[in-house]
Amino acid sequence: TCFSRYCYLSLKHLKFLLYLLKELLAVLPEGSSKMKMCENTGTRAKDTTALQGRQNMQQEMDNLKSDWETYASSVRSLKDSLERAIQHWGRYEDQQDKILHWMKDMEKKVKDFPLKSTLDEKQQQYSRYQVNI
Repeated sequence: TCFSRYCYLSLKHLKFLLYLLKELLAVLPEGSSKMKMCENTGTRAKDTTALQGRQNMQQEMDNLKSDWETYASSVRSLKDSLERAIQHWGRYEDQQDKILHWMKDMEKKVKDFPLKSTLDEKQQQYSRYQVNI
């Protein structure tokens, strides 16, 4: 559990982003196919294009291909990062629950110790208290 609404919304937001990224990953093959079609069309068009036009087309195709590869790699990398963040969040919540449970137990134990009046009794009580921690 989380004490603030912000934490809940942040985890929910991460999960939603992961969902969207998975949708993007699902259409990456379609984008790759379109890239191949674009390359094939460019290759055919080069045959009837002047030298300067061919050079410009090749440069544009190289840029487009590089941009596509960077985009696809970024989407995959971001998906991996989000999955790790969600896993870390889950471990954080588990640890937080354990700590809260421990704190409640310790609070109960401290309250259950009766108050003592003499220094000697208080020192003995303190010793017992440290053993319980």
